[in-house]
Amino acid sequence: MKIDSVVVLFLWRTLFKPTFVANKEEAYHAFEAMDSAIYSGIVILESGLVQHFSWIGDLQWAVLYGIQKDHCDAYNLCGPFGVCYIINQSPKCECMMGFTPNSPKDWEVFNTFGGCVWISPLECQRGNGFVKYPGMKLPDSSNLWVNVSMGTKECRAECLKNCSCTGYAEMDTHGKGKGCLMWFGPLIDIRQSTSFGQDLYVRMSASELESIADSQKRRRRLKLLLVLLAFFAVLISDLLLWYIAWKKKRAHGRDDKTIDNNERYLTDESLEDEEEGKFPLFDLTTIAAATKNFAFANKIGEGGFGPVYKAVLPTGEEIAVKKLSHTSRQGLKELKNEVNLISRIQHRNLVRLLGCCIEVEERMLIYEYMANRSLDAFIFGLAPQHFVHSPNLLFGCRGGKEKKIWSLITTIQTICCSFPRLIFSWV
Repeated sequence: MKIDSVVVLFLWRTLFKPTFVANKEEAYHAFEAMDSAIYSGIVILESGLVQHFSWIGDLQWAVLYGIQKDHCDAYNLCGPFGVCYIINQSPKCECMMGFTPNSPKDWEVFNTFGGCVWISPLECQRGNGFVKYPGMKLPDSSNLWVNVSMGTKECRAECLKNCSCTGYAEMDTHGKGKGCLMWFGPLIDIRQSTSFGQDLYVRMSASELESIADSQKRRRRLKLLLVLLAFFAVLISDLLLWYIAWKKKRAHGRDDKTIDNNERYLTDESLEDEEEGKFPLFDLTTIAAATKNFAFANKIGEGGFGPVYKAVLPTGEEIAVKKLSHTSRQGLKELKNEVNLISRIQHRNLVRLLGCCIEVEERMLIYEYMANRSLDAFIFGLAPQHFVHSPNLLFGCRGGKEKKIWSLITTIQTICCSFPRLIFSWV
């Protein structure tokens, strides 16, 4: 009788009283209607499809429902030693481990009814073993031998004694795990059953068992390798992300530290005039707004240090912004020298240094703005003789000793040689 375990489970929960009979000659299920007033019958078609008929009034038999969970419920779809799997709601036949298609050409065109055969024929003299298939609907019972009192170990030993025994399973009909089922001849009508499948043990030659064991070892190693690769890939990715974040944080901290160091570098520690206190610092936002984002129209000159812009502070004060060019060879050291030199002297013909701006990579000096042109334009212009007749250029201070005047001349000469494009006012 071709009864699927799906059928057994379904009928068990309906209006029928189930009965199971197992002896040396046979094993079968029987169902008795619990309500005698109901006229119904169950028909199992040759394909394995189960239909439930019921008599409706005085009319005729009507099919109430058919029991077929999926295409793998079709009887013997994959032939002897073939297993039916449902993949993406479609049936797929595969030969059991240690077996190969009986007719590969037929399998290529999805004609799998011919089933599979052993790759290595069984040889009882050289020893055989079993391969475990978990979660299987047990094979057709036409070649089944049943022993209700035998345990699993005894069942295995009994099957090994008989070379005609092709497989065995535990008789787990009531979930008690007692009894032995042994098949003699081809195993047919096998399918995967994830809901209530049982363990099926299929006989295999010793050589094929070794091959299967090696194949399983390779698969386990491959799985382990893939897991390790995935683990290290995630670990390396996390480390890389952490390193990038750490680098950004460190770079940001270095910029803040650089700015802080530059500010200290240009405060009263770097200036020799202690009476001046801290050197005024302007923020980049204020300077950018004052120069209209360093507009070309506000550019009033350019030298080796960089361009000079005219700017207007929010207070209305006009200033000159000397911005260090990124391509300039001068750096923080030259900027400090200029600050020290300019801060030493106070002269009416020399612009005053009001402060500086240092943020990230920007370095700027802030001078007071005077409308007249630069010193080099005056010296090397069309009327250089005026330089000789302008003693106020050097001697703008009233009184003072000759030594102080000469020191002032030396300082201004140094400034003129080092920074020829400083903006001077001429009288």
